[in-house]
Amino acid sequence: MQFSVAPLLMTVLLFCAPLLAQGPDSDADASLIAKGVAHNRIALGATSAYTCLETIDRGQREANARSFQQLDLVRVEVMKLGNKELFAWPGGSFEDKPLTQFVAGGLIGDGTFGLFADDVFVNGAATMKFRGNEPLRGRPALRVDYAVSSLLGHFTLQTATGKAEVEYRGTYWLDPATFDLLRMDIFVDDIPSPVQLAKISIQIDYETETAGDNRATRTQHSLMEVVTSSGEIHRDEINFTHCRQFAAETKLMTGNADDSAVKVAQTPRQPNALPGDLDIRLQLQNPIDVKTASVGDSIMAIVESDVKDEKRILIPKGAHVSGRIRRLERREGQPGYVLAGLEFSDIAVGEESWRFIARMQSIDVMDGITTEHRDRKEARMVNQPHGVGSGGTIETRISESFDNPLAGVGYLYLSADAVSIPAGLRMRWKSESVVSNKK
Repeated sequence: MQFSVAPLLMTVLLFCAPLLAQGPDSDADASLIAKGVAHNRIALGATSAYTCLETIDRGQREANARSFQQLDLVRVEVMKLGNKELFAWPGGSFEDKPLTQFVAGGLIGDGTFGLFADDVFVNGAATMKFRGNEPLRGRPALRVDYAVSSLLGHFTLQTATGKAEVEYRGTYWLDPATFDLLRMDIFVDDIPSPVQLAKISIQIDYETETAGDNRATRTQHSLMEVVTSSGEIHRDEINFTHCRQFAAETKLMTGNADDSAVKVAQTPRQPNALPGDLDIRLQLQNPIDVKTASVGDSIMAIVESDVKDEKRILIPKGAHVSGRIRRLERREGQPGYVLAGLEFSDIAVGEESWRFIARMQSIDVMDGITTEHRDRKEARMVNQPHGVGSGGTIETRISESFDNPLAGVGYLYLSADAVSIPAGLRMRWKSESVVSNKK
């Protein structure tokens, strides 16, 4: 992996390593860890045939400041090929060069799409210790701590002032029923002083879906923070959306016999990009049972009316739009509610496909489903003359502030007693043009 922190330059490299004995406390712990590793080795490998749109929200906080200042929003395509992550500008060709060569300044880094998980579950570079049952965000989970020595998984930091290979450690959580990977945390805090970095923390959230006969696990979201010796914090909040399997076989062309120089000669076929500010009306095709559905389940909608630019019909009425459930969470409150995030990613038009990058503007009025939630709280007014206003309720509208707004993802609030998002739900979206960051 390679990171860059302005005005520092930080390079992070992670290499494969031989399997290391895990040394847990009991045979039961050893068996559990072995099952989790074996399951996720397959599940992570099943996503090697995917590309995703990577959206990086970059921010920075000065040493004495209270809040982060957003620097910019970066979008690139990412794919995993063997022990590498390859990148491309949206709609462009993948190149065998680090992400630091695509974007300069601020914190920029790769590795969270798959390389860290590979090091722990595929390359066998980590020692592990089972810590027991530990709920994760309200759901049952198994916690395992791990550590990777600098002699095995080489985590190399390089800045303008120094270079060092460091150890890293962390925790990962598994679903106790399926052994699916839920989250992985990475920490580095023993950094030689010449590098001028105090600590690094990375949090990676995963989603798992059925892919043929296997379960496929891929990164959904990650948060990277780098603290400098002076107390300045650089942050990258990364979301992976619009993920799809390769539409064409990727062919490699090597520069010499030992394959040391690899260039991508043909990359997965990219879908067409819609221009911005197009009005797109969708109707949900199948109901979503919020009691039995899960994140990663497929969803489908149809286009209600022709989508036109100034010259022609781009998307005809009746075209199918596919996607997945992005979030599905029950929230406490007065009253409680269910938060559902629907991610639409692809429009199929005959033999062609279009990338669906748009923002949900509104939905038709429907009982129990809104685009914001009303939270009611009891209020008591005291010291009011003549006893006026001695009691009552305060009603607050809640429209959540998400990590960053994701194109193609719309959020719905369902009343606590709602059992489904019905087929026929009508939604209005506005397309967003993906502007290349390339200079």
